[in-house]
Amino acid sequence: MSTHETLAARFARCVTLFREPGAREDQKAEFRALLGLLKDAAVSLRAAGGRLEINGIPCEGESLTGLVQRLDLHGIGEIALPAEPPPPQLFELFRALADQPGADDVPSRLAAAGVDRIRVTLTSPESPEPPRPVASSGDVESREAVIPRTSRPTGTDGILRGEPWRDTKSVPIDGV
Repeated sequence: MSTHETLAARFARCVTLFREPGAREDQKAEFRALLGLLKDAAVSLRAAGGRLEINGIPCEGESLTGLVQRLDLHGIGEIALPAEPPPPQLFELFRALADQPGADDVPSRLAAAGVDRIRVTLTSPESPEPPRPVASSGDVESREAVIPRTSRPTGTDGILRGEPWRDTKSVPIDGV
């Protein structure tokens, strides 16, 4: 397993363990192991298209599915960790990821806890569909006069009186 996949697996395991309140010893061991991996280089985790990328390299594994789902649940697109992140700040990140989404998003929650070295970027909202084209006057106007069929009576003989609507144009309607 490459270093990127090891890092992704350890990160995913930490999030999973932080969701289990009775696993304190396992949390500590996994957290320390992850801190050892983050000692030398900055890391960027990105959730894109249902998979995880570490520093732009796609990582695969069954253990990463839960992490990608947690990131999607919180609306997180990217997490940037510096080299040697402060343990209390990384701890706050894992607590925020392990909790259910609340009134505050993860970046706001981390800022309130004093986390300033770890950057969390939310996913951008989906771009709305482009507006449909508006029908032009050429689409609406009838080029030919509408001639009523004489085969069936309309049933309005003698009921309509007065002037016909001369300013209203007929518009063909499909299926009618």
